[in-house]
Amino acid sequence: MNKEIVIIDKTRICELDESFFKIINLLDKFNNRLFFEYSSLIDSIELLKKYIHEHMQIEEKYMHFYNYSDITFHQTLHRVFEKEINHIHDDFIENGNFTKFKLKIIDFVQSWHFHHISHEDVKFIQFMKSISIPTKLVFESIN
Repeated sequence: MNKEIVIIDKTRICELDESFFKIINLLDKFNNRLFFEYSSLIDSIELLKKYIHEHMQIEEKYMHFYNYSDITFHQTLHRVFEKEINHIHDDFIENGNFTKFKLKIIDFVQSWHFHHISHEDVKFIQFMKSISIPTKLVFESIN
């Protein structure tokens, strides 16, 4: 599956922008199939799970803070993705089929990168760009 890389425009909030770019860089590494040795793939899945969780927490924090209207739907998508990656990981640990695991994780990463980020996250980014953000928050995170 050959798709264009999704370019995320800046939200003007450093913490949020860094989170987007961090997760996109890791997803790009998966899309470029850089983690195909057993140990590096397992470690990378753990890192991906961690990044996904952190990214979703940061994103949802700003959605709440700025009263994003689609937050409930977006949070539901986040929970589905978290369950899916945990299921893929747990299935591999239980069954040990490395080839099947690689294919599932590639599919998951591509789906999340090219559907969720390029559509749902872009909606949120457009929302963030449309509102007035105090200059102080551009460089500091909210609690």
